[in-house]
Amino acid sequence: MKLEISEVLSQTFMKLTGIPEHTPAAQSVKTTIQFIRTAEEIFKSMDARFAGMGLSRGKIMMLCILYADTNRSLLPSELADRAQVTRGTITGLVDGLEAEGWVKRIHDAKDRRRTSVQLTDKGMRFVEQNVEGYVGLMIALTSKFDEDDFVKMQELISKLREGFEVSSQLEI
Repeated sequence: MKLEISEVLSQTFMKLTGIPEHTPAAQSVKTTIQFIRTAEEIFKSMDARFAGMGLSRGKIMMLCILYADTNRSLLPSELADRAQVTRGTITGLVDGLEAEGWVKRIHDAKDRRRTSVQLTDKGMRFVEQNVEGYVGLMIALTSKFDEDDFVKMQELISKLREGFEVSSQLEI
């Protein structure tokens, strides 16, 4: 019998750490691995669907952040802060978006070193025309949920985030 990778990882981690099966620690390991694997599968599916359009999750995020801004224009540092990524990551994303004509860099008239990133009309149309497909994927992923499932999932995600805060303080 061939085990799924999540089960292989769970068994390996528990064996190497001495965690007995059917304990809260074992459930934690199994659940976390399943959650991570599921997230990876979701991201892989989304990436594959949008790659043909020259998009990535990062580019979609940048376009939506700019679209949501009142001026549809932000400094690269503001984009990095809002997206919670490094400025170096922003540079690469903006380069790709600029090559597609979806954004443009605007140099400050008073300080040429200061550059903002502005959503172009083409970028605005692109977001408006393609966001429906992106949202459709999200709706399809949760199509088997009922109202109680959504409430429970949101509660669990909140608890997971709290656990992430605790885990970020641990040394490995």
